[in-house]
Amino acid sequence: MEKRYNIEAISGESVFQLNSRAVIYLRYSKDHNGKYYFGITETDFKKYASNNLFVLFICGDENNVIVIPSIDLEKLIADSRVASGQWKLNIFVDNNRFYLRVSGKGKFDITDYLNYYDFTPMEFRKGYVPKVIDFIPVKPKKPVDEKIKVEEALTIENKLKTSVRDSKNPDNFENALCEFFNEIGFAARKIGSPGDTDVLVEKPVSFIVDGKSTKSSSISRINFTRLKQHKKLHDAEFILVVSAGFDPALIRDAKLEESSLVSVKTLLKLLNIHRILPLSPHEYAAILSKKGLISDEDLKKLEEKIQEIELFLKKVLFIVNNLDFSHKNIDIIKGHLDAKCELMKMPSISKEEIEEILKFLSSNIINIVEAKNLEYSLRYFPNQATTKFRSLLKLLYSQG
Repeated sequence: MEKRYNIEAISGESVFQLNSRAVIYLRYSKDHNGKYYFGITETDFKKYASNNLFVLFICGDENNVIVIPSIDLEKLIADSRVASGQWKLNIFVDNNRFYLRVSGKGKFDITDYLNYYDFTPMEFRKGYVPKVIDFIPVKPKKPVDEKIKVEEALTIENKLKTSVRDSKNPDNFENALCEFFNEIGFAARKIGSPGDTDVLVEKPVSFIVDGKSTKSSSISRINFTRLKQHKKLHDAEFILVVSAGFDPALIRDAKLEESSLVSVKTLLKLLNIHRILPLSPHEYAAILSKKGLISDEDLKKLEEKIQEIELFLKKVLFIVNNLDFSHKNIDIIKGHLDAKCELMKMPSISKEEIEEILKFLSSNIINIVEAKNLEYSLRYFPNQATTKFRSLLKLLYSQG
């Protein structure tokens, strides 16, 4: 983590400050045959809970770390007993799922939090956010609570995974597909009437979606002639067929018929990418319009795009942390940054990129760097710069 953050111990060997963006509280347990035992000190937890606190439950080693924001953990342990100033919690693994057991309440499926190192404040998160997948109470809940539990379980992921296998109720799969495409930035509506397409995506790219639910692992037949009629009817750009899987012969036919095939598994991976960082629906359409079978491999372009953005933001933070209040030209700044990069054994940043980032930071809205006579200087301490970024984001979201 020290490669990404300036880390400072603020309380013993357990509580650390990450730049000015978050506080992390480390808890460790050895592996006791798939069970891990932890204690959360109440005073430490409450002291830093308002400072964007995250509790890191290290289960055996650094490969299995449950990262839970205090705002979520507080809900899970609410009303549980404190013993000797600590909440006594244990995490166990069952069928590759991680569960948090809270005495007197039950167990929570917290697998989504595994190795999720995103320390963005909750109010600024617009992409994928981890959550409790399932809760198994110690005692049966009231009927109203069971209804809430069922509603919460009906995520897009669950709807797609269950409805694609429910061939007796094709409407459920069509509804789930319509919800999926709206979620990732398209304007889609379900039609599903006889002689028409299942789902029509209208903006910003027009294409028809045909959902094939099946009890088996793959389908072997598609009426491409009918789908082409639907495409012509709606003046769509391409045809996309979604199912659990496709026979090899059908994949070959789809290429000849200039149609696209995609499995629910691949769509779910696309959804996960979207929740990490929403990209343009035009970029998604470029992938989904590929003739033949769309695979996980085709999504690598999207993952690479996110990595590029992440790398750019890391460079922005690195430059901010290595500027000061004295005016320097690009050459001097690059020389200083090159020396730092060499010391930290990281790739150097090109002169063009440095100039691009400095212009971004000195723009009228950001205004963290001052540009004067082709020289640049910092206007804020790094922690104040981070605070300004947060304030700008908060102002932006308040308008939305």
